[in-house]
Amino acid sequence: MKSSTTYGPVLICLTLLIANSVWALNTDVSPAEIAQGSDLIFAGTISETSSRFNESGTIILTDYIFTDVETIHATDRSRQGGNGVVVLTFAGGTVDDVTFSASGVPTLQNGHRYLVFTFDDGASYLCSVVGGPRGILEIVSDFGDERQYLQSLSGRRLVGVSVDHFDWATKTGHMFGQIAAPPIKEGETPLPLPAPLFRTGSSAPPISLASFLDSLHATLLTASTSVPDWRDQSEGALIRRENGARVRDPLPRETSSTPRVYRDRRNQTAIDGLPPVMTGGDLGACGYHNLPLYMEYPPVGIYGLPFWFVPMNSWNQFVEVFDPELNNSDDGSNGENEIIGYITNSELNAMYGLSWGSAIALCASWGNQCGLITESDIMFNAHEDWTQDFSESLGNDDLILVRPVYMHELAHAWGMQRGGDGWGFDETYDYDLPTVVHPYYHHLVENGNGIHLPDAYLLRADYEGQQNPETITDLGIESYWADEGLHNSTSDRTYYRPGDDIVVENVTVENMSTHGLDNVQVRFYLSDDREIDTSDHQLEGNYYYAEFPWNAYAVSTFNLRIPDDVAIGSYFVGAIVFLDGLEEEDSSNGYPENNATSLYAQIVVHCPAPSQPHNLSASDDLPLVIELQWSAVAGADGYVVRRDGAVIGESSDTVHGDYNCDPDVVYSYTVAARDQCGEGTQSAPAQGQCFDPNVAVDDVAIVPTVLTVLPNHPNPFNPATTVRYGVPVASRVRVGVYGIDGRLIALLADDQHAAGYHTRPWDGRDNRGNLVAAGTYFLRVEAGQEVSTTKMSLLK
Repeated sequence: MKSSTTYGPVLICLTLLIANSVWALNTDVSPAEIAQGSDLIFAGTISETSSRFNESGTIILTDYIFTDVETIHATDRSRQGGNGVVVLTFAGGTVDDVTFSASGVPTLQNGHRYLVFTFDDGASYLCSVVGGPRGILEIVSDFGDERQYLQSLSGRRLVGVSVDHFDWATKTGHMFGQIAAPPIKEGETPLPLPAPLFRTGSSAPPISLASFLDSLHATLLTASTSVPDWRDQSEGALIRRENGARVRDPLPRETSSTPRVYRDRRNQTAIDGLPPVMTGGDLGACGYHNLPLYMEYPPVGIYGLPFWFVPMNSWNQFVEVFDPELNNSDDGSNGENEIIGYITNSELNAMYGLSWGSAIALCASWGNQCGLITESDIMFNAHEDWTQDFSESLGNDDLILVRPVYMHELAHAWGMQRGGDGWGFDETYDYDLPTVVHPYYHHLVENGNGIHLPDAYLLRADYEGQQNPETITDLGIESYWADEGLHNSTSDRTYYRPGDDIVVENVTVENMSTHGLDNVQVRFYLSDDREIDTSDHQLEGNYYYAEFPWNAYAVSTFNLRIPDDVAIGSYFVGAIVFLDGLEEEDSSNGYPENNATSLYAQIVVHCPAPSQPHNLSASDDLPLVIELQWSAVAGADGYVVRRDGAVIGESSDTVHGDYNCDPDVVYSYTVAARDQCGEGTQSAPAQGQCFDPNVAVDDVAIVPTVLTVLPNHPNPFNPATTVRYGVPVASRVRVGVYGIDGRLIALLADDQHAAGYHTRPWDGRDNRGNLVAAGTYFLRVEAGQEVSTTKMSLLK
């Protein structure tokens, strides 16, 4: 689906003599949009509630009378701002034995106090609260606590608010079908993943009403936000791509503006023995059709039959519910189930006496409360722009993808999430599990291909008395997870280098099959587009669920690796779920349309050169060597050393010795870090020089003050090197090469030395003249009571 909150008027259906329901689908709006879209924001306590027919007798309205009103904010449009009493009118209610309900319209309680964001321009709305259920918050106090807090109508405490979203507290209650066993990574050392997510929401303490109002005035009402124009009457279009350009086609509409009279269909016979309500935690099926559910469709136009047929077939994979037939253009309350198509406000008013407001689609149903449904009509808001192209709609707040909206309304048509007003299921969109009856999310990777675990479960349960469920194998994978709405799965960062680890968090895997499955494998890929398949570049790390029960889902995090040979570029991170480890679902063994997904945000595989080394220094006081030192560069595999612009060596450490220096010559050195991406920028230069220890300066011989052993050169070496040391006073000197076990390998000197610097060659042979093996050796120099040692490495 796509990102959500509810705004503006919700939808309705009319009822005369028997119960009638309407379901409206809304899109997400932010706290700032709710605040800035309101004509009036107030706090008040409901003192009286009364329901009545409207003047034409076509629908029932409920008046809520708020007293002890405190006006928080009012615009010039507000008609009731500053009043001590505010009256809000919602669609829906009961008069005598007649019930009319509008799901998505908040159900409020007498004696409760609320913070309300509302339209207040004098016009009549199906629901005057901006954002529907999310535009009204209950004001509560804890026992013994004088401070006031806010909570949603579904019972979550508000723990924080920003311009973009509300933060809600943990919700306790039913978690539908979560599997407890974590998946295991294939390999020699299995890596268990975190257990599926059972906690939802935040455990942070609630914020006070006073703190929220501070944020409201300081941030929500002043933020730079593009508020939807709920009063816009312009007509939308169907958007498609042709030769790379966007094309706007007229919406396919075949409607009549003739008002329809409600037809009493109570003579249909209910089926004995069917349960009146099928529950599944926050979700449920409230009512049923006598099958087959004949669903008339409008003329297909340029888009062909799949435009209306394929989504119905997605439901029929599980229970043969829908039977499409051509629409006879007799729309409205006519006792026939139908897809009316795209209609404008004026056409909707002519048919049902209502306006779209913020709703983008609706399913109007007639029937008993939680029993027989006699008619379901589906229609779409003709003031919006629509498309069948998922890539066009994703992330586009001004364009709506048809299929997930249609799937949502089809769920209501067969009986899912009907009701409100205490006899069914409120369409709060506050669901902690994947389902088609979430709101429409513009920024969620949901193309509407297939249904979800609770949807399949409730459909089977609702119609098992009329028809046996179809035997089907159906796995699904989604790059989102549910927690008070749906949220995109994410990677741990945006930029990666070849060979880097990558973590993909909160991916949902579902089993909608009629049976349990073994060895359900999940593989991840990098793709140039959102069409993920096995020809894409596979990430390292396969995961599998050894056993995956039916009617179960899992939310997991996957630890993967970018292959070393991946080309530099931007990629979609995709995932595919497989049966029995390697087998893909196809039309012969399952329903494959929902087997692949991709993360909303792309990643970038790049190979930036390492950073420039800093703090390079070069010695100027050592005999026959210039020692270089510099600061380490994160991620560097080694360093390239240059003298006067020419490469003189490489180092795996942050030090290097230049033994090929001419005494008293000043050299300029630079160092550059290198890694798999290449060589980085050279450091700032440093000057250094060495001196000849055997040449007197100003007729004074250069003599070290203590016994000094200089690094041998070269080091590492093969097979020969030169050792260097300085003696402070004339003395007998013993120079030996020792193994790591402390055994003497070769004796290089054992005689009287003059004060000063000395050198001795070692040809890599032991005292018997045999070449020694590669490895680490120690040079030990003893002069009088002083001893000094250094390490040498012989390579082969």
